[in-house]
Amino acid sequence: MRTTILFTALAVLPAYAQSPGKALFSKNCTSCHGANGRGGERAGDITARNLRTREDLADLIRKGLPERGMPPSNLSAAEIASLVEHLRTLEPSSSQPSLTTGIKANGPSLDQIVNARRGDWPTYHGNIGGNRHSPLGLIHTGNVARLAPAWIFSVPGAPRLQVTPIVFDGVMYITAPNEAHALDPGNGRTLWSFRRPRTKGLAGDAASGINRGAAILGHRLFIVTDHAHLLALDRTNGQLLWDVEMADYRQNYGATSAPLIAGGLVISGHSGGDEGARGFLAAYRPETGERVWHFWTVPAPGEPGAETWKGDAWEHGCAATWLTGTYDASLDLLFWPTGNPWPA
Repeated sequence: MRTTILFTALAVLPAYAQSPGKALFSKNCTSCHGANGRGGERAGDITARNLRTREDLADLIRKGLPERGMPPSNLSAAEIASLVEHLRTLEPSSSQPSLTTGIKANGPSLDQIVNARRGDWPTYHGNIGGNRHSPLGLIHTGNVARLAPAWIFSVPGAPRLQVTPIVFDGVMYITAPNEAHALDPGNGRTLWSFRRPRTKGLAGDAASGINRGAAILGHRLFIVTDHAHLLALDRTNGQLLWDVEMADYRQNYGATSAPLIAGGLVISGHSGGDEGARGFLAAYRPETGERVWHFWTVPAPGEPGAETWKGDAWEHGCAATWLTGTYDASLDLLFWPTGNPWPA
């Protein structure tokens, strides 16, 4: 079975200065056809409808297309006429606005990650400290009910999406298992895509096709693969720069979380906590992928805390580092959650 997952961007529909036809369109049409009529989650692009005559459009609205899921309308003749006039003003997708003219070579510095600029979301949590707060005010409690699809980017073959996009300098980066895409957030246009085949013979979350995002520093974008590799891509074109193995996937290791930039290093955890993989966290140099340090979350005999693990349980104690941690730059402290210890 081939699956397509839709990544949807939302637009706020203004509550003011709307023509009667636009107000009717916002109320009756955007939930299916999108804020600009170029397609939504439940129906397709209707901007080409303006090639029909007014009479044909009115008849279509009145009768609907029940066989395609579009019900007949109970609008009055005057309301249908207003709606038709608005439909004829919709512009085709080729005129969608762009927020970028290309990807600039200079990516975010450490300071721009720690002190994110308004409009940027340069790390999995937005803020490297993990508060996931945006200072932008366009969407708020007064207009959130009027959100409607602005564009949709499909990810063919992805079994599910759990990604939090990152955004820097007008470019959005999203991931799926073993793939990454750079998008223009203004219109969903693909700037580049990177893909490699899914790994066979995996266990647990990695086998189910989970990937939660990427990290970015300078001209590099960092992602993990389902079989516990860490990759660096050129963020301007998606070319592979280096590939390092964090752990042997044949020992039930996988990777699903977004890496984290902290102290000038790329930090990554792993999945496999339900399959007996001993937990660890590791740091790598962003330029080369060289491993700088490696920390076991389950201590071996003779290490502090080992006495709390019975017998040889430490060998498969799990305590996986499957969710992205946070970093306090002022204290130079890294915080990372663990889960799935065994035996419980």
